[in-house]
Amino acid sequence: MKPDSTKAAIFRLLVAAGAVVVAVIAARWLAVAAVPDEVVTPSEELAQLPLALDDWAGEEVELDEDLFLATGAACTVNRNYTD
Repeated sequence: MKPDSTKAAIFRLLVAAGAVVVAVIAARWLAVAAVPDEVVTPSEELAQLPLALDDWAGEEVELDEDLFLATGAACTVNRNYTD
């Protein structure tokens, strides 16, 4: 291999490695930026969601209290909808 072609290969390798590093940093930054700092709860009660949605009919299902506490949610609605 000629010295010039070795230098060119090393340069291409460094450029490719740099592009990978930039892509990883950009992906991590975008992943962090996509998560909001604060969660806004809905202004309306979830229980006001309709039980009938077009051809679908819903029925309330009791949610286990331990499961509710484990979710960390401020409010939940637990329903089964069937058509």
